[in-house]
Amino acid sequence: MKTTATWLTASSSGAIAILQIRGECNLALKALGIAGPLRPGIPCRRDLGGIDEGIVSLLDQDTLIVMPHGGIRVRQLLQETMEQAGINLSEPDTVDPRSLHPEAGDRYEALMLETLTRAASPLAIDLLVQQPERWRSRHSGFTPDPGRTRRLNRLITPPLVVITGAPNVGKSTLMNRLVGRTVSIEADLEGTTRDYTRGLVDLGGVVVDLVDTPGRRVSSDHVEQEAILISDELLEQAECIIELMAPATRPASRQVTASLAVMNKSDLDGTEQLARQQGCGCCISAATGDGIEELVLLVRNELVTDDDLECGDPWLFDPALESAGRSETDR
Repeated sequence: MKTTATWLTASSSGAIAILQIRGECNLALKALGIAGPLRPGIPCRRDLGGIDEGIVSLLDQDTLIVMPHGGIRVRQLLQETMEQAGINLSEPDTVDPRSLHPEAGDRYEALMLETLTRAASPLAIDLLVQQPERWRSRHSGFTPDPGRTRRLNRLITPPLVVITGAPNVGKSTLMNRLVGRTVSIEADLEGTTRDYTRGLVDLGGVVVDLVDTPGRRVSSDHVEQEAILISDELLEQAECIIELMAPATRPASRQVTASLAVMNKSDLDGTEQLARQQGCGCCISAATGDGIEELVLLVRNELVTDDDLECGDPWLFDPALESAGRSETDR
């Protein structure tokens, strides 16, 4: 059996990293200078070859888990140590999920547990936990709905949501309101936002990659125009576009097909009537927070519907499920 090492945690820095060794575990233990027998299933604290201190757990004869601190340099040094010992590094998507999750009862549970490690949205958790049993009990000839699959997969990888609109309609104020802290500069001056800002935001249980773009206008500012060109590319890629409008502002210089047209500054007289005339999905005040809950719900439903979440059919949360049969190996 070839000995491989696989990082089960993301490549970015974190508090704890998890490295799984499959195969000849003694190779890894020797490389890390860990002497003495390990009792299967009993985690213990050990020095990791002078690189770090961490938790080591022997799950079974062929599976070792090493949990160091999650700093990038620590990971790099441990990876180099494994490679020097002749242990090959494997990417998680190239490894049988059952070897990554030996605690799983079958392939469905293993795929579900692997997906849970990557899922960004809180709404994904309960839904994923239900999937193994749904796949086991699916009716003969079941075919997943590709539209539902596409929408529910947004619970795993944050979808791109872009705020666009003319200058001075309150895009930065809305961005800060949704993020919950100041990430965009706010001012009643055209061109205040000369670059785009972005952040991960939980909108009603769906974590999105939210981008605030510069107000669209003709400008000689090189930085601002470069940011507008980049925002054009983001608009093409967006899975939801919030086109923000406000009373007494001229239209944006580039028309986009918006998912949601939203009128800002509901605290001003006549704004709600103007919103109805313009066919806006909702009317908000980014400054006071009025209508923000309604907007969050609209965005969430645009990305993932209630029907998607409530449907009892299996969800194709991993492409490997497309070939899932009812053979003994699935069970």
